[in-house]
Amino acid sequence: MLWLQLLHAALTLALDPPECTSYIAVYNSTGSLAYPTSGNYPNNADRCWKITSTQWLFFDWTKLDIEDHYGCVQRGPCSSLFPCGYNEAKDCSSDRLEVYDNNGKHVICGTQAGALPAWQPSAQGDVVLRFVSDASNVYTGFAVSWKECTLPPPVIRSYPACYETYMDTFTGGSGTLAYPGGGLNYKAGLNTCWRILCNGQISLTFNVMDFETSPMGCIFDYLEIYDSEGVVHKVCKMPVRKFEFPPGDLVLRFVSDLCTQNTGIDISYTCGPWAWPATPAAQTLAHVDCPVVKAELAPSGTFTSGDIVSTISTRCWRISCASQIQISYLSLDTYNANSEIACKNQFFIFYSHNGVMSDRMCGTTLPTYQPPRGDLIIGLNNVVSSIYNGLVISYQCDGSPEPMAPPD
Repeated sequence: MLWLQLLHAALTLALDPPECTSYIAVYNSTGSLAYPTSGNYPNNADRCWKITSTQWLFFDWTKLDIEDHYGCVQRGPCSSLFPCGYNEAKDCSSDRLEVYDNNGKHVICGTQAGALPAWQPSAQGDVVLRFVSDASNVYTGFAVSWKECTLPPPVIRSYPACYETYMDTFTGGSGTLAYPGGGLNYKAGLNTCWRILCNGQISLTFNVMDFETSPMGCIFDYLEIYDSEGVVHKVCKMPVRKFEFPPGDLVLRFVSDLCTQNTGIDISYTCGPWAWPATPAAQTLAHVDCPVVKAELAPSGTFTSGDIVSTISTRCWRISCASQIQISYLSLDTYNANSEIACKNQFFIFYSHNGVMSDRMCGTTLPTYQPPRGDLIIGLNNVVSSIYNGLVISYQCDGSPEPMAPPD
């Protein structure tokens, strides 16, 4: 039909980068490409390939061995309160694979030991691959196969906090992440990330978690876990044992401050069948920061903390729920002097059924945090005599969301 032809023309128009004056080959919607087919790629190469499609393409990367080198990138933002720091970051200026889709260009380099690429098209339509090498070292190149999908491929998110630099990417059905390992202590000022790729459900089991901690939450050294739905889980101490996540990839980000350093993490993971996690209804949440729970709340309703007065130091409330708790924040009013940038004196914090803690909530700005599935404890910490109105939320214990069909 004419409108389909016009649509395909519009899709392919932006996918002829000016650097590609011609193509070594033009492929259809199912195929594979290995460059070079044997040995090492040559110096000063500049080669382009095109894959034509009007659907979503799913890429299966099987080899990556392209020269790269490392430089320093600034870890910010910087201010009088937060000094500048720097991380070692990959620089693909030597040899590189440029991948174009309808949303722009992505640059890939590195070796098999570093990671296989995580890139997937972010739009329907054609894809162009361009390989460029310089006049120095040569390696064995890359290999990839692809096919069409009726649905978008699994979401591969870009997390600015990681600056798109990953210490490692895990792609197998199971594995272990131990950092730094060997009984050593991690370094100060870290902002280090790993990626776990999985088309099914990922389970994480924490064998060791040894961070510098604070009774006020995860503010010194901590691990952030970004799941495929964009939810950020922050953990820094036991009793975290096991997490189960919605289908899709995970990014783990480890952050340390400039003070005490401990032995870090040892995590085992499995990539299982496409399924949504379930929380046993009989499970009752407890947390070391809340040894006494003031009240058991109904599965759905409105929670009002009441005025915060000087007689309150720590107070906790529990919501029991075997599925997902949806929260609407109605009001927040706590002490938040300008000098207390980390909500040190008066704040609320949420604890999930796996020991995950939210960021501390203080001041008057309404939070956006939504907890993972399962029971929830609402914690209040107060060490000042000022009286404020506290926290008011409405919440509902919903049923499990319907699973999405996996990509073809």
